[in-house]
Amino acid sequence: MATPPERPKVAGIILAAGQSTRLGRPKQLLDICGKTVIRRITESAVISPLDVTIVVVGNAATEVQRELAGLDVATVVNPEFSSGQSTSLRAGLRALPNDIDAALFLLGDQPTVTPSIIGTVIGTYRESEASIVQARYRGVTGHPVLFNRSLFTELDSVTGDQGARRVIARHPDGVSSAPAGWSTPERWTTRTSARATEMTPAWCGSRRATS
Repeated sequence: MATPPERPKVAGIILAAGQSTRLGRPKQLLDICGKTVIRRITESAVISPLDVTIVVVGNAATEVQRELAGLDVATVVNPEFSSGQSTSLRAGLRALPNDIDAALFLLGDQPTVTPSIIGTVIGTYRESEASIVQARYRGVTGHPVLFNRSLFTELDSVTGDQGARRVIARHPDGVSSAPAGWSTPERWTTRTSARATEMTPAWCGSRRATS
């Protein structure tokens, strides 16, 4: 009997080193109804089908790492975080174990990304021959985004604050999308940043009462 092929191993890389200059304080550390943003997204990653989870920290690194206490993750400190998101992307890639087949990138300020969304992206990757898989929200693509190992060298060459957009643009035929829900996590981040001062226990209670 033929041996079934090994399941591709997928690592999660959470980019949590940003400065949140417009907000004036790290979005990763905002308290959302009893848990910080970074704690929520990291917990989702840990209980998802990801094989490994790496969190890249930079701005407020000590405080962010403290929020990860007790979670089965590795942390990487990016001392060049002020030079753009690409530096965190590279730091995460360089910390990956050698046996990883794909990397799924998550943003550390998007706690509405659930284990189910992560699993859907991974499932689409494992069932297809796509080298890139993006989550799709009501026709709009967003995070998380998964890249096959064949693109790691190209990702390692990105610069500035554009992240992996240019790599995606260069490989349109290799991109697939995974249905992930109705509202993009980017929309949540924009709304929450604008009303961050409202994120108090009283605000959370009123939201539960009206939901």
